[in-house]
Amino acid sequence: MNLIGTLISIGGLFVSPWLRAQPSVSYSAIGVTATGAKTGVGLHQKLKVNLIECQRAVAAGDSVAVSEAAYLIGKRYSGMGDFVTAKYWFMRSLRIREPRGATENLGKLYLRLAELETTQLQFGQALAYARQALATHRQVGSVHGLMSTYVTLSGIYRGQWLASARTADPRSLDKAIDYLRQAEPLAQTLNRPADIAHLQQAFGTVELLRNPGRAILYLKKALLLYDQIGHEYNTAYIRIQLASAHLSLGQIRLARSLIDEARRQYQTRHLTDYGLLDDIETLSARLYQLTGDWKRAFAHQKKAMDIRYAALNAARNGAIEQLTVVYETEQREARIQSQAKELALRAASLTVQHTLNYAMSGLLAVAIGAGLVFFRLNRKNRRISRQNASLVKEQSHRIKNNLQAVSSLLSLQSVRLSDGIAKRAVEDSQFRVQAIALLHRQLYDRDDQLVDVDLRQYIPAVVSGVLAGYGLTHIRPVYELAPVHLHADKVLPMGLILNEVVTNACKYALSSPVNPSIHIGVTVRDGILQLVVTDNGPGFTMPAPSTVSTTYGLRLIQLQTRQLHGSYQFTNQKGTHFALAFPVTDV
Repeated sequence: MNLIGTLISIGGLFVSPWLRAQPSVSYSAIGVTATGAKTGVGLHQKLKVNLIECQRAVAAGDSVAVSEAAYLIGKRYSGMGDFVTAKYWFMRSLRIREPRGATENLGKLYLRLAELETTQLQFGQALAYARQALATHRQVGSVHGLMSTYVTLSGIYRGQWLASARTADPRSLDKAIDYLRQAEPLAQTLNRPADIAHLQQAFGTVELLRNPGRAILYLKKALLLYDQIGHEYNTAYIRIQLASAHLSLGQIRLARSLIDEARRQYQTRHLTDYGLLDDIETLSARLYQLTGDWKRAFAHQKKAMDIRYAALNAARNGAIEQLTVVYETEQREARIQSQAKELALRAASLTVQHTLNYAMSGLLAVAIGAGLVFFRLNRKNRRISRQNASLVKEQSHRIKNNLQAVSSLLSLQSVRLSDGIAKRAVEDSQFRVQAIALLHRQLYDRDDQLVDVDLRQYIPAVVSGVLAGYGLTHIRPVYELAPVHLHADKVLPMGLILNEVVTNACKYALSSPVNPSIHIGVTVRDGILQLVVTDNGPGFTMPAPSTVSTTYGLRLIQLQTRQLHGSYQFTNQKGTHFALAFPVTDV
């Protein structure tokens, strides 16, 4: 029996108690296929094999094999009627298969879950799983999977209608038929007699609930196909369904003939299925009720009750056997694992013990050698560090003295010169040397910073030195300096530019006004540092100094700005306004 027959069967199993309570519809009217009686020892042995396979796959870390084994275990539990345990194993398989993407096996797993939810009357969840199966089979292009999904959806809507005691929306049966019609061309495409027969049986099963006459047409087609391919259980069940349809139409003689034929087939073909036998007796009791033969009706009803009792005992025994199989499997596997672990631990313990002995000896020798080497290297490094510190201090001291000597020589030379232009040129050079000396002092007078310079200390020192050189110490510059630490490579050209701008201000702006003032600001925005120097002097005459380099000082500003990869500009804003901008990345 293939997947379609199973789907049709499970689509109706959950409503069996309700159907047995109805006066005009037998248990077989919903198309139950004979599977229950064949679970027995064979199914339990298969379960045992699958459980062992799953344990081995887990031990080997093979997630694909674990997923397949979990799926098969879920099938076994579902066949034995343990739907809760079946769902646990199906969900375990699903957690492995879902992340791997859409496959035909994933679609089949969604269908199994939809069937389980249907048997437990959880129709909303069943529809969700069925729709996931539909999307998966469409994605992978599985014709058989799509056909199976449509049949499953039909069974869900049929079950919804039955479980609500026929008070549900009548369109539920219309939807069930619509899904079967969508499955029909797919079955014709596959051209498998068994699939076509199962689909005809599904049509008949739905029509039994609303049009028994039409149901008979479908069921006869299914019976003819099943006879041709030799499906004994299915032909017996369809005869029961046909008998139910004829009873609904009041055709007693035809119904009796079909029931007798189904009973004869059950006995001569040695069929073993509690559900089929229960349906035969239940329909027989119904038939005799309709003919007024209450004695025979009671006898057949009693047989039906005995069959149900026997089925319950068989289910109980099957559950006990199932638990025994699981217990024995787990016990056997636990003993094997325990023995294997014990042997592995013993071997590992000996290996680790020998390894540790050798390792400890080697580590001890290495530690002693490393200690001696480290001690000598440490002493050597400390000695070199002291020497380097002394050399740096000595070098710094000499550079400071040399810069001071250059500044003193320029000062002496300035005193001896009588030419005013030459004297101013020497004094300007002296200020430039002072700017360099200030930078050196900022770097090497402290031990914590040897690369970066704090502009909030350096800029006031440069400006104060220039003002003092021109005898303008009474002027109090206004500073608006952002807390910026700049690399020495950028501070030196910026300091020389600042020196030139302040020197020009002292020459041409700060000596004439009544209330001379100078403003110096530093800001950083979006990686661009901007230095602004503003005085309240008379300003400059055209052309602007930023476009024509007429003096050495302006030429120096241009060269240093180019070194900074920046730009500068002089403007008249009630005095001279100088703005320098250049990119910084280390602020």
